[in-house]
Amino acid sequence: MDGVRLAGVTVRAHLRAWRLHGRALASRARQARQQLTSAALMVAGIGGLLGFSSLVGLWCLGLTGMAVSGGALWFGLMRDDGTGLPRRGERTVSQVLDVERMRP
Repeated sequence: MDGVRLAGVTVRAHLRAWRLHGRALASRARQARQQLTSAALMVAGIGGLLGFSSLVGLWCLGLTGMAVSGGALWFGLMRDDGTGLPRRGERTVSQVLDVERMRP
């Protein structure tokens, strides 16, 4: 009987953890709604483009695939502004030691 009670507690703990995880995921989705909408529209557009071009013929599907791949490559390359990652400023040895002393 004790094992059944323990299994019930475990199941409830898992359900609670998944519920909290779902809330955190929903919160993140609300914050990134514009990016998620853009991504969903791009996926739907590419799917429709490839689907309808397959109705025309295999040659059109190939041309559409090349155009979509080229567009994705161009979009990926144009997102980079050419600057490096932000770096922390130069610190002296005494500043580094002070920071390390303050760590718990």
